[in-house]
Order: sequence, then C-alpha cells, then structure tokens
Amino acid sequence: MRIADSVIHFWNGAMAAGLNYAAEVGADVVSVSMGGLPTRAWADAVNRAYEAGVAIFAAAGNRIGPSPPSSIVYPARFRRVVAVCGATSDGSPYYRPGLHDHMQGCFGPAGKMATALAAYTPNMPWASMGCRDIITHDGGGTSAATPQAAAAAALWLLQADIPDGVEPWQKVEAVRNALFDSADKSQPDGRTYFGQGILRARLALDVPVRTDLKKTSADSVSFAWLRMLGGFESVAKAPPEPAGRELMYEVEALQVYEQSPRLQELTGRADPAGDPIDAVTQKRLIEGLLASPLASQSLREHLTALRRRVG
Repeated sequence: MRIADSVIHFWNGAMAAGLNYAAEVGADVVSVSMGGLPTRAWADAVNRAYEAGVAIFAAAGNRIGPSPPSSIVYPARFRRVVAVCGATSDGSPYYRPGLHDHMQGCFGPAGKMATALAAYTPNMPWASMGCRDIITHDGGGTSAATPQAAAAAALWLLQADIPDGVEPWQKVEAVRNALFDSADKSQPDGRTYFGQGILRARLALDVPVRTDLKKTSADSVSFAWLRMLGGFESVAKAPPEPAGRELMYEVEALQVYEQSPRLQELTGRADPAGDPIDAVTQKRLIEGLLASPLASQSLREHLTALRRRVG
C-alpha cells in the first residue's frame, strides 16, 4: 500500500488510512519505513490493527547532526508497534555520539526499547520502484532494517502452529515474542540501542507459540506534563485524562517537544508517555514551550494561563 512519496511523513490521513486498510483486509504483518510526528489518528489506527491481529514493524527513524532529536519517531514509538533500530555489519549501533554529517539511527526513550528490535543497516541492497534493473546500496537508514524484521515475522507466522480460539492480538504478541526471545543480546549497551537485540530470523523459527503473554496497553497521544502543570501537587499523582480542547493542546505540545532537541535535553530525555518530572523542570518546560517558534498562538495562550496558575 503506497501512501506517500517520501519516508518523511508530515500528514496523518494517509498513514492512518493505510493501517486501517491493512486491518480490514486481514493483513498479518505491516512494514512501515516512514515516520513523523504523533497524531491521535495514528494511535487509533495502531490500536485497531493490533486488536485485529496485525503485527506492525516501523522504522525507528534517522537523524543527521543535532536535529531532529535522536529519540524514536512515530508510529514506531507506540508500544503496540515494534520499532526497528539499526545495527552495522560489525554488530555496533547505527549511532555515534557527537555531532557529524552522516546519517545515524534513532533510539530511546528507555521505556520504548522494550518493544524495539534491531536489524542490519546501512548499505543494504535497495531496489528503485518502477526500475526493475536498478539495485543500489542506498539502504542507509532504519527504513532498510524494518522490512527485514517484518519479513522474519511473516516467516514465523507462516509456519507457526497457532491454536484455534486465540484472540487476534495474541497472535501479534506471539510473533513479537518469537523475534524478541531469539534476538542476539550479546552487544554492550544493547538494551540502549537495540532494544530486545539484533534480529536472528532463523532462530526465531524455533521459538514456539505462546498464548500466555500479556496484552500491551492501548496507545494514545497526550502530554500529561501539561496536566501536572495545571495545578497537581505531585507528579506521582496521576492527572485525569484530558478532553476536548485540552487534548488538542497536549497533542500539539507533544509535537513541539518531539521536534526540539533543547526541550528534550531540558527534561533529561524523559518520556512524556510515562516518566515523571519535578516541579522545577515543569516550569522550565513551560517556558521552553512558550519560547518555541513551533508553538501556535492558541497553545501559547494556554501555556501562559498555566504559567500564571503555577506562579
């Protein structure tokens, strides 16, 4: 299903439509070599596909120099999606600390790496669409790693003896478990950069079907830190779920945050999906969001009201 002309995806409609279509036609595996900013439509489509038994593998993303941030992009960032990170031919991460002019793969935050996997890149053979005789070595990003993991999942499902009566989502968890359990976890700092390890497709075929695995919680798009700024005394106290206009502000704030290396450094690369931040960091965050040229006027007005409230 071709939904765009670029792996950099700025509009949410086509991605959501593609994932919904995959669920409707009964696809078993989806490979997504593109990504962008989080949207509620993407979260809804991911949840629908997961519940329908579609295993989604998506590129973790790439960066050059300081921007964009090095954290995993959406939809790979969702917990119900397997993010596929990059590993080089010698088993080292497709990432080097410091700024440089070469592309490198994304990773983190730490909580997401529980549903991440690595496969080999760069310099994978890369076919040009519509040109059957052209094969280059332009597969330099995590887009090249992603179809390897998706193909391994398809192979496992092809030969797996899945019992009757299991829920569709249990099939997704079973194939994820097979790939995660068989992956190579021997690399130093592997959890940081590779998540569950480097793909070993042949060994995955030997992993039996498990039906006792826990269901992954539904994905959503929100920015709970704004609710905490709105007057909650402790970050340990869970703020209520937002509704209406407040949720729109949270989605935009998350999009601004995901595009800003400075804001991510300010929070210590904390994960807005679940990591707490202290009161001082909360106030610095609101100032940083207010100063961002990416924030809309409506969001600025909302943030200004929050700032008055917290003092």
